[in-house]
Parts: sequence; C-alpha cells; structure tokens
Amino acid sequence: MKRYRFRLEQVARVRKLQEDQARAEVMRARQRLIEAGADLSQSIERLDGKPRSSGHLTPGRFRAERTEEELLARAVLAARLAESNARLLVHQRVDEWAAAAREVSTLERLDERARAEHEVAAARDTQIELDDLVTTRRAATPREVQP
Repeated sequence: MKRYRFRLEQVARVRKLQEDQARAEVMRARQRLIEAGADLSQSIERLDGKPRSSGHLTPGRFRAERTEEELLARAVLAARLAESNARLLVHQRVDEWAAAAREVSTLERLDERARAEHEVAAARDTQIELDDLVTTRRAATPREVQP
C-alpha cells in the first residue's frame, strides 16, 4: 500500500500561514491599542496639568489660554477616538484570526480522518495478504489420509 499523503496538504500549509499572519496582525493591533492608550493618558495629563490662570488677564492672553485649552481638549477627544478605533481593530483582527484558526482546524480534522481511513485500509490489505499466504501454504501442504 502507498504511503499516506494528505491530498489537501498544500491547502493546509497555506491556511496555516494565513493563521500565523492573522495572529501577527492581532499582535500589531494590540500594540497599537497600547500605544493609543498611552497617547490618551498623555493627552489627559497635558490637559489636567495645564496651570490655571489666576487674577486679571488681558483679553489677548485670555483668548490664547482659551484656545490652548480647546486644543488640548480636542487632542484628548482625538486620542479617545484613536483608542476606540484601535480597540475595534483588535476585535476585528481577533475575529479574522479565529476564522483562520477554524479553517486550519477543519483541515486538521480532515487529515486525521483521512489518516485513520488509510490505516484501516492498510490493515485490511495486510490481513488479506496474510490470509492469502495461509491459504497458499495450506493448499501446498500434503494432506494426511485418515484410515
């Protein structure tokens, strides 16, 4: 009997590579989420750490500080949005990785099933050969005549 070879071996190899790539994309997305969280923290710290003016301000100075606060607040909003987008991207990448892993798992189960069928067929062929050998020997052995 021929040696076992999974017919979809090349497909399985490609699917495994795709799963590995999807896993790497998850790691990159998670890293981006961590970076976005750090950016958000820095933006909040800058806004919270801005010293508040006390006393009388000139109209020009008041507008400048107000503009600076608005810019810092917008930076916080932008950082929150970036973090939210990064979180969504992580979820999307995890879903893609799970789908790729399911495809690999399906092909692995097919391989296991085909391997088991091959082993059963090989055992059956071996048994047939043994039966033929015993039958041939039995036919070749002279029989004793009973009185």
